[in-house]
Amino acid sequence: MAKTAAMRWSNGRRGALLAAALLGALPAFAAPAGEAPRPACTQAESDAAGLLAQIRAEREALARRERLVREREQTDAAAQQETARRLAELEALRVAVEERIERLAAAGDERAARLADLYARMPADRAAAILAALDPELAAQILGRMRRTRAAGVLAALPGPRAAELSRRIVRPEPQALAPPLASAAPGRPASGAASVP
Repeated sequence: MAKTAAMRWSNGRRGALLAAALLGALPAFAAPAGEAPRPACTQAESDAAGLLAQIRAEREALARRERLVREREQTDAAAQQETARRLAELEALRVAVEERIERLAAAGDERAARLADLYARMPADRAAAILAALDPELAAQILGRMRRTRAAGVLAALPGPRAAELSRRIVRPEPQALAPPLASAAPGRPASGAASVP
């Protein structure tokens, strides 16, 4: 048994000496002067280096993807902020338009009521002549604001087709645009002296 151990030691020492001799004999593996000798690369080390390079490449690809995702998230956040800002502007504009419509409608109602009072004070045939020249919607609004007996007298003085159209509009008014068309009352307004008829 002692002989076997001695042989192993001897074989091991010979292998080391052989390896050292080969390293010294092969200039490709020899270290340049002044440097420590380079160890020989084994297959396992080569595989590990390849695996390490692959891991680094995957990490870099993952970092690039994460950077792209962050950039997209920032772009999406900016787009969402811009959309929210525009929606807020549109909502403010909608509120302003609705308030304007309400003011115009209130002003139109007030003007129609004043016109109804004015035409109610006129003789029925004269009021009928003026209302016949007005926009049908405005004429219907004015007639609708008069007392029934007075409106009946004005309708009776109107030509039949016009009276029928105005009666239909009074019963079933058409949806108004932004405001009643009071501006169209100018062509059919009475002369300057007729406006002050008591």
